[in-house]
Amino acid sequence: MLLTCGVIVAGLLFSFGALYFWRSGRELRERGVTAQATVVKKFRKGRGIENYYALFAFTDLHGRPQTAEAKVLSRAWHMLREGGTEGITYLPWQPEKAALGPKWAKELLGWVLLSFALVGGSMAIFGLVVLIGLLTGKFKL
Repeated sequence: MLLTCGVIVAGLLFSFGALYFWRSGRELRERGVTAQATVVKKFRKGRGIENYYALFAFTDLHGRPQTAEAKVLSRAWHMLREGGTEGITYLPWQPEKAALGPKWAKELLGWVLLSFALVGGSMAIFGLVVLIGLLTGKFKL
């Protein structure tokens, strides 16, 4: 019975974690625009493990020059080269809000995260059905 409770808790954590990350990238996924940007500067902020940032320069939809600072995963940060070009996704009405990578990659990640949430929810439901079966005597170990 303890194992069943563990499956329920793990499924709920998995599901809620995936939904949290899905929601955090939702605005760029749904309303973002992809542009080619020049890496102006790579830098780190504060202390911690994942404190990698890059400053990007790009031209927005209206032809105006813009800059945006974005948090970058360490592996991607090490591969960036100052002066190089990369695809970024930004919000047209708030160009300073940007993320490294094209919009299609953000959409793909959104579907993967929703799939993870579905798997986690299914785990929790399965564990709940087994727990109810054990408590009512329908299932026996």
